[in-house]
Amino acid sequence: MVVDASLAVATLTCNDGGVAAPRASLDARIGILGLVLAATAALPVSPDGRTFVHYVFEAFRQGWLDGVLTIAGFGSPFLFGLAVVVAWRLPSPAVGARLVRYPIAMMHSQLLLVSWAVWRFGDAIAAFPMFAFSLVSSIYFVWFSGLKRAEGDGSGPSLTWLVRWGAVVVAAICMWARIQMFGVVKLGVAIDAAWLCAAGMILLSRRTQG
Repeated sequence: MVVDASLAVATLTCNDGGVAAPRASLDARIGILGLVLAATAALPVSPDGRTFVHYVFEAFRQGWLDGVLTIAGFGSPFLFGLAVVVAWRLPSPAVGARLVRYPIAMMHSQLLLVSWAVWRFGDAIAAFPMFAFSLVSSIYFVWFSGLKRAEGDGSGPSLTWLVRWGAVVVAAICMWARIQMFGVVKLGVAIDAAWLCAAGMILLSRRTQG
């Protein structure tokens, strides 16, 4: 039931995008929200005021590989915001779509791994529903991307669809993190700021053709 509900939400959210033509450019407001989302890496993630940037520096002190993996994994939502900014400024939406696709794939990979580990070995609230969402959304993303490559010109989903889909994933992560505050976990304002950015991207991208 959880899997079916997750797939239904994903389909209803994103089934009106990804058409091969026309491939619309991004609303400037989406680009600004992407910049703000990337900047939330400098906002407190934990109650003691530590930011994601702080955790990255700590990881690099342990080794360059740890730092790179931290950025590529847990930092993928911030990379997504940065990719949206760059895609907004690029003259070609097709090139922007290819750029945005990479952090979305990293988000799916990290979310699938972390949610499975939390479900199996952790003690988080709603761990299985989050794992179910990560599994279904990952499968849907791969399937839909392949479908659009086969149907269209081979470039895959549109930039607008990818931004909307990535924002849905970010919003889901933030909402799940916020749910943890009903337990013993305390989080910083970066979670709420990222959620607001993602929600704004979803609303604005639904008004844009493509």
